[in-house]
Amino acid sequence: MAATYKGILTNNGKALIASATLNNKINYSHIAVGDGNGSVPTPLETRTALVNEKARIALNVVEINPNNTNQIVCEAIIPTNMGGFYIRELGLYAGSTMVVNASYPPTYKPLADEGGAREIALKFVINVQNADVIALYLDDSLIYATREWVKSNYLGKNENAVSASKLKYPRKIAGVDFDGSTDIALPMLGIDQTWKDVIGLRFLDVFYVNPSSKPIQVIISYSYAWGGMVTFKKNGVNDGYIPFNSDSSGQLSFIVPNQTSYKVSSGDGMEVLSWGELS
Repeated sequence: MAATYKGILTNNGKALIASATLNNKINYSHIAVGDGNGSVPTPLETRTALVNEKARIALNVVEINPNNTNQIVCEAIIPTNMGGFYIRELGLYAGSTMVVNASYPPTYKPLADEGGAREIALKFVINVQNADVIALYLDDSLIYATREWVKSNYLGKNENAVSASKLKYPRKIAGVDFDGSTDIALPMLGIDQTWKDVIGLRFLDVFYVNPSSKPIQVIISYSYAWGGMVTFKKNGVNDGYIPFNSDSSGQLSFIVPNQTSYKVSSGDGMEVLSWGELS
């Protein structure tokens, strides 16, 4: 029994497939739908366009059939916001060329405001001699995804990724590589650091390096200082300074980035009362 609804390669489609090479690939791009002007048209090899096209939808799948490498599978989805017409004919396009002309069981595609909004998935399977001459790429800006595909591939807002062991693409967080497979220690001030009294180990006008992977904080209490400066160096190059002034006593507090040296200098008479580092 002959198929009631079928698709055939058009003459233009046959010529396109015959002339395709590895350097001149076929780029299947759209599926067109039409209403046939009220009846289901018989597919014709000579047809170059649908009898009465109503819409053209970008493909969201172009792939080689994993069970038959001489078959190309093309799929498209008519979204809910497109409709108000019957579908009785289909055309698979590669750019401006209709490659396949097909008939389709009469189906009404409603609009949302008609109270019956729905998606319709369309699928073509094309037999070709050499699947290597098909361009398997898509314009992502035009692709729609079905609700079922989204449910299968994306988490809901209240769901957890319980089955994932690592990120597909590692990210950097505060300069540290992170792929989700293990905990990481972020180079943040105060995390796993404690205050240390270093007054017996630090002297004015001497550079001291922060050799760790994290910034450290320095607090110095002093008296009888008539002005001074904190100087920073990184890789032996001056990296900034902080001046300070006082008519009798005061307190300095500053952050030293990792792998950076600092030096406290003062005018005559400065007496250091305490020197602490959070490191």
